[in-house]
Amino acid sequence: MSDGIAGKKRTAREIEVEITPDSVTLLFLARAYRLDLEALLCLYEVFGSEVFLLFALLAGRQLVIPKHAKLLRIRRFAESAVKDLASGRPVQHQTLQERDVGEWLARHLDEKTGALVFRTEMEYREAV
Repeated sequence: MSDGIAGKKRTAREIEVEITPDSVTLLFLARAYRLDLEALLCLYEVFGSEVFLLFALLAGRQLVIPKHAKLLRIRRFAESAVKDLASGRPVQHQTLQERDVGEWLARHLDEKTGALVFRTEMEYREAV
């Protein structure tokens, strides 16, 4: 099936999903919040019902997810940073974001254990 643009084609496929409270919740989220149902189902396939923890952690926050090419650059930086830290060298960077992350890593690196050590707090309300 062609969409009229030279070089681009579409393919159709059918996905069969068992009707469960989880699958209906995912469908609801996809439709109400304009999320990609196929991506949600893939996440569910990998993480099971724990995928809903992601929604709980991000509830009420604005989230920007990088494009695939940017995600790959971030991953290459991360791999390089891990090698730099393991060898005792400062983390090499090419961008301001990379420099910021490299400085954060350096501040939180426990040189004895080689682990990152940091404290964080999260506000929550107990259910009544």
